[in-house]
Amino acid sequence: MSKIIFSLLACSFALIGPLSADVYVSPYTRRDGTQIQGHMRSDPNDTKSDNWSTKGNMNPYTGKPGTH
Repeated sequence: MSKIIFSLLACSFALIGPLSADVYVSPYTRRDGTQIQGHMRSDPNDTKSDNWSTKGNMNPYTGKPGTH
């Protein structure tokens, strides 16, 4: 019984972990002089369907829906 519970917990952490991978981007200045404030973004990866800017997704920090 404990092996089943352990397996279920391991699976749920494996699924939840990647969903909450947020990265802080430090403030920076572009070449043209535009200053960009520090902000949170989803962790970069090879898929685009899980990014906050993708239609159907929402940025959890700003509440704005994805448009791309």
